[in-house]
Amino acid sequence: TVHGVLLVAWRIYWWQVGKPKDPGLPRQALGWAVTFSLVVLSRIFFRAENVSAAMDMFGRLLLHTSGVANVSRTAWLALGAAVALYFAPRPLFAWGQRLFVASPALVRSAALIGLGLLVRLLSSLETRPYIYFQF
Repeated sequence: TVHGVLLVAWRIYWWQVGKPKDPGLPRQALGWAVTFSLVVLSRIFFRAENVSAAMDMFGRLLLHTSGVANVSRTAWLALGAAVALYFAPRPLFAWGQRLFVASPALVRSAALIGLGLLVRLLSSLETRPYIYFQF
């Protein structure tokens, strides 16, 4: 709803000022960044247990303090591994692919079972449910 209200306000602004014919890439990028930030900030209300907890989170954001109490070490390791693999050079990826294909079937099976168990572990991490699921 917050996103919808902001879109209505933006359209009213366009009616008053006029929509630019060609906003250009920098202006579009700024619009995307502002929209993304406002939508993400509005999600705080859906993740917080109550309004005072949401306001406390906004206060922490303004003071630039952080808290990762509900993020486990396993989740941080998985996130770090995902970022590292995303930015890995293409030759490294190709080398791993060749190594996997050249491996015996038993080694490939063990690797796939290990990957499946890792996915199962990561999917069972406890998260805080959205407020809609708490009713």
